Amino acid sequence: MTLPASRRERLRYDVLSLGLADLGTMAGQVSCSLEGSIFDSIRTGGTLSWSGDDDLMPDWRHSLIRPMYVVQDQGEWPLGTLYCRAPKLDRTPGGVSVSVQLFDRTLVTAESRLTQPLALPVGTPAVSTVVARLAALGETAVSVVPSSATLAAALSWDAGTTETKVCNDILSAVGYWSLHVDDWGIWQIAPYVLPAQRPIAFTFTPGQTAIHQADWSISRDDWQVPNRLTGIQRVDGDKTPLTSTQALPDSSPYSRRALGRWIDGEPLRNLEAANQTTLDAAVMRALLDKSDVASQVEISHAWQPEIRLGSAVRFARAGAGRWAYNKTSMDLTPGLMVKATLWEVHE
Repeated sequence: MTLPASRRERLRYDVLSLGLADLGTMAGQVSCSLEGSIFDSIRTGGTLSWSGDDDLMPDWRHSLIRPMYVVQDQGEWPLGTLYCRAPKLDRTPGGVSVSVQLFDRTLVTAESRLTQPLALPVGTPAVSTVVARLAALGETAVSVVPSSATLAAALSWDAGTTETKVCNDILSAVGYWSLHVDDWGIWQIAPYVLPAQRPIAFTFTPGQTAIHQADWSISRDDWQVPNRLTGIQRVDGDKTPLTSTQALPDSSPYSRRALGRWIDGEPLRNLEAANQTTLDAAVMRALLDKSDVASQVEISHAWQPEIRLGSAVRFARAGAGRWAYNKTSMDLTPGLMVKATLWEVHE
């Protein structure tokens, strides 16, 4: 649903157990800011400041905080389900003031490391292996798109490697998104979709009903943007690796048609890919990542429930093209505004 630009709203902070059980609403005075990036292994984080009486203070280390955005007659939505770390506590005659760092629930795999080397052989089922590794950490709230894809090459990791890297290496080998959670704190395991193939979540249009501010900026950094890239599969023994060469579409301003020549990126070697389709997608994904930084738009807009990190959107002021919604920051105050960075998508 699309929320109107004018709305009656409030923010509520729910407290949950580490197992996602509801523990009630946070009392006291709260201020919070959040940042998100699709490029970070922990996508969402921020800071929270709290003040109040001792007996109202949450057990920061053993609680999750879920900011809720509540709009009258429309509904309510989570803005994240977050761990609290590094509390800084100040005591005054009037009570207690605390500042904490916030991290989404992928902190679980970031803080868990292998205690001994791990090796997975060719033929290991990828998705079910990741689900099992999450379950071993006590994480069973998982939304998963099943797959029978298996590892085409053995994978190995040294002791001390984070579970984040282990799971992401496995998922990357079969063309899945890296590990992430939704705003309810549910783990998401699903095939990666190229930005050009994602449905349009929202179109930012100017006018009286616009939800974005009139001021916006665009930047272009087209230094050494490749328009062709080759990737080579990692294989074991004497097997012949698969190769894939991908090019930017003709619609891109950096394509061979636009520039009249090929600009080749450094070849990608030892890519984890179960088959040719997965390898093709991985190389195109890498090529688009290298070219997507060329054009970025920064806007400020009223929060909308249908827009999420990674969404495809349109921004009419910059033309009819498609943009990937890749970075955000927001102060959680009434009139909730999001500062967002959009990456151009070449369709």
